[in-house]
Amino acid sequence: MKGSKIVYILMMMIIGVLATSIAIAASVPVEIQKIYVNNAEFDIAGGEIRGDIERADSIDVEVKFRASGNDEHVSVQAEVRGLDHNREEATDVTDEFTIKDGRSYYKKLKIKLPDRMDSDQYALRVEIGNRKDDEVFANLLLDVAPVRHGIMIKDVVFSPDNGKVMAGRSLLTTVRLKNIGEFDEEDVKVTVEIPDLGISVADYIDDVDADDSVTSEELFMRVPAQAQPGEYDAVVTVEFDEGDDEVRKKYTIEVVSDEGYIPSDIPGKTIINVGGEVQNVVAGESGVIYPVSLTNGGLTSRTYTIGVNVGEWADVKVSPSVVVLGPGETKIVYVYVAAKESASEGEQTFGVEVKSGDNLLKEVVLKADVTKASSSGFQGFKKGLEIVLIVLVVLLFIIGLIIGFSRLKGSDEEEQLEEGAEPKEGEEQTYY
Repeated sequence: MKGSKIVYILMMMIIGVLATSIAIAASVPVEIQKIYVNNAEFDIAGGEIRGDIERADSIDVEVKFRASGNDEHVSVQAEVRGLDHNREEATDVTDEFTIKDGRSYYKKLKIKLPDRMDSDQYALRVEIGNRKDDEVFANLLLDVAPVRHGIMIKDVVFSPDNGKVMAGRSLLTTVRLKNIGEFDEEDVKVTVEIPDLGISVADYIDDVDADDSVTSEELFMRVPAQAQPGEYDAVVTVEFDEGDDEVRKKYTIEVVSDEGYIPSDIPGKTIINVGGEVQNVVAGESGVIYPVSLTNGGLTSRTYTIGVNVGEWADVKVSPSVVVLGPGETKIVYVYVAAKESASEGEQTFGVEVKSGDNLLKEVVLKADVTKASSSGFQGFKKGLEIVLIVLVVLLFIIGLIIGFSRLKGSDEEEQLEEGAEPKEGEEQTYY
């Protein structure tokens, strides 16, 4: 393999020596005068070898030539040859242009050298041709060396669905790296960010040995629930060589809508639940309570004002009437309703309004089934309750007396034993 490459390079050098005669014999009416690589002039005839080229670099090639005739379909091409199995051809070509006799032309090209190039010598072929396949060319030699510090982003894998994620869900990213430099790298920082969504995540890879490939840990980002559907740029940045160097690549991810999400500026985003939408209320007596829960499903704190629209049939009170909720927070508001004695029997309705600022977010309609109080029934119930209370008091009094007498009797017996008194008649004595 090495021998075949040496033979190939020797052949290119021989062709380069013959380039002038070939140019004269070709029918394209041009003469290559100068070639610059990275702003440095090559000695075409002298067989100069450039040795300041690093793999993974881009090289700028500038060609100066003079036309000795006219042609309307001329193009200039620069190509690095001798790559391993021609898997990665590094080439650039201009658009077609017209040349006129006696005029000089400058054409610039840029070639991206493959990251997987071996450190070796490669032929750079500069060719000027036309549609008839007539051509004039020159061959130069580049001595390509590895970079001292170099990291390549080989691959980036997004999950789920290769970068298609639902708003409000997590996006998982893994980054595959290769060290194409001469030195091992430590503390390589990998960052993934979606600038338009304001989210990012980063992690460190402890060691990446020279010429080795590694994969980062799984990096998680949560896509905001309010993210609009569409495509977004995901930027992967790798920092290495103690943070002095970095490489980055841009990818595209797609955010799809979460059908269950309602933007924060839509009233439905505030979730309102009511416990017991219909309750029985006795006119003229104590009222009932309607619990109303409020949930702020937005991303910022919001202030809510709760009010009640009710007719003359009832008295109402709201506690609290103003509620401040943080993102995702839930609180309960209590609505007290008491039907007046003059309230008509049957179903009555009233509305509970929830506002945020001057905006009416929602109105919940609640119902009360009003009944009239029965005086005879109530008096009987009251009398029975009084009797029960009296009985309870008497029982408690009797129990208290029994407990008191028991304690007093026990105290008298202890005093008699201590003073040596004779036990009373009928009492038993115990001797030890």
